[in-house]
Amino acid sequence: MIGSLRYLTATRTYIVFEVGLLSRFIEDPHVFHLQGVERVLRYIKGTLTNKIFYANSNDAKLVGYTNSDWAGDIETR
Repeated sequence: MIGSLRYLTATRTYIVFEVGLLSRFIEDPHVFHLQGVERVLRYIKGTLTNKIFYANSNDAKLVGYTNSDWAGDIETR
């Protein structure tokens, strides 16, 4: 099951943390690890219809933001 979830993380990146956490215990799993896998599978089943739609547009603008001030160095930044 963990292998299948790891494969699924390629398209559902929001489960990467949970799958990584569960895969730590693949050599010595316990019942509560299986319960964690089942919880992730239930979550995925409940969110199958959620999608993001990106409309095609010729008026695309790339906007970037940064929060760095180069350690406050005004002269050589």
